Amino acid sequence: MFGKEFKVLKKIPKNSQKKIKDYLGLKSDMEHMQIIYRCRTYYQYTKAQMKPLLHPFYHKLLPYRLEQLMDCDMKDFIPLCQKYGYESMGEHHLKQKLYEKSMHLLYMEDDPYLSYLCIVTLLQIEYENLCTIIEGIRYQKDSEFMQAQIIV
Repeated sequence: MFGKEFKVLKKIPKNSQKKIKDYLGLKSDMEHMQIIYRCRTYYQYTKAQMKPLLHPFYHKLLPYRLEQLMDCDMKDFIPLCQKYGYESMGEHHLKQKLYEKSMHLLYMEDDPYLSYLCIVTLLQIEYENLCTIIEGIRYQKDSEFMQAQIIV
């Protein structure tokens, strides 16, 4: 996914590139933390086994901080993520944070390229919300369960 975005990113103006890299860096960092956490918790991977699973670009975290996350004790992992500015690393939290960031940037930025990327992200999340509602109705889940799964 990030490989295609990287090719397109080279074609847009330089002033837009930094804003888009920051936006994609948020997404990439949270995905990196999920990968590291899952690899260490469920599969007991070593650092050498985890490195090929991480994206080589777009991360906002400095490389030594990613190394710290791969090397730390599991009891220190969540506090270390919080120290770097990420409260949680769950899939729902990732989508919630992207939704909030996209809504904010959509109204506050005047860069058309970043606005387009934010709209695409918002549409993807709204599509997933609709799928969640349809599946909830189909499988007869209660409304509280569905509301917990929807990103708003």
